[in-house]
Amino acid sequence: MKVSSSVFRNVGNGSKNKSNSSVKLYGVQFADFKDNVFEKSKAIDMFLAVGDPVIMYSNTTFIDSEKIKSNSDKYIFITDTHNKK
Repeated sequence: MKVSSSVFRNVGNGSKNKSNSSVKLYGVQFADFKDNVFEKSKAIDMFLAVGDPVIMYSNTTFIDSEKIKSNSDKYIFITDTHNKK
């Protein structure tokens, strides 16, 4: 899965959002987030299951947003990730 050059603004904040996340990944083996902005949004929620998943974030900016929730620390930031409040 690849997500690039996207803006997630005010995503996941609705009362009907049962996952309480802006993006939910379950069992994904490869994900590449590149040049994205999360602004006033809920966290990226990842459940990393079997195998050796490759989850990469590069140049991902979080502005007044929750960051990443995961059952595992097997994800990497390739380049600087800006965490702004």
